[in-house]
Amino acid sequence: MKQNILFEFIKILIDAFIYPFKKNKTILSYLLNNTFRQELEEKIEKGEVFPLQHIHRSIRLAKKFSNQNFIILDIGGGIGASVKLYNKLFSENRIIVFEPVLENYNTIKSTFEGFSNIEVCNVAVGNENSKREINIANRITSSSLLPLAADTDSNFYNEKYLGHNRIENIEIVRLDDFLDKSQTEIGIMKIDVQGYEMNVLRGAELTLKKTNIVLLEVTNHDVYAGSPKYFDIDLYLRDHDFTLYDIIPSVLDKGRIKEWDCLYISKSALCALVY
Repeated sequence: MKQNILFEFIKILIDAFIYPFKKNKTILSYLLNNTFRQELEEKIEKGEVFPLQHIHRSIRLAKKFSNQNFIILDIGGGIGASVKLYNKLFSENRIIVFEPVLENYNTIKSTFEGFSNIEVCNVAVGNENSKREINIANRITSSSLLPLAADTDSNFYNEKYLGHNRIENIEIVRLDDFLDKSQTEIGIMKIDVQGYEMNVLRGAELTLKKTNIVLLEVTNHDVYAGSPKYFDIDLYLRDHDFTLYDIIPSVLDKGRIKEWDCLYISKSALCALVY
């Protein structure tokens, strides 16, 4: 009881202390973008603050399918925040996670050790079966198979976060070759691969035909050299019988939207939704 009272008192003191800073946009912006930036990003990556809305929305949509016996593909597993959410709501479903960066892979592997429904693969997904080098960024979850081109004028893509840290040798697989040839539906294909989205899709033409939902990040910037723009991905998915279902903004940089998550649904799955 005394501990709860003390905690409430501390919260009041903190709120009183930061009140003047909340009213000053310049100071608040500095605190969020500089002082607490690293801590805030780590909390977001772990799903501890600003819950992963795009993941939640893909789950809500998948729950509307009459057939719940499907596979979930998490391509670009990061440190496992999305896997945690998918497994919480689909604990009986097979979940295959692809994460090429060894440090991230080890984190996911240790977190979900003993979960028989979760398969974690230390590979990247693309349009070839090969071995390549991946560029590890200073912010490890921003690492990419494409060259990094940090933007010095950006708060989000500057050298501190998108600077080149090192290179790792990794393996790349095509989904159409890697997955078994069964007719099991892919309920959700989540793609978070830092500019390599089109390569993933082109190596999954057969897989897309049995996929209900594609959730992926699209961009309107050039920090990953040669990456597709949002309209390239939209055209490709529309040509493969998917339709845009939802948009979730994710990164605003100096007032301009740079990244957002798109939720696509196959036209056949859209017709079969159960409300």
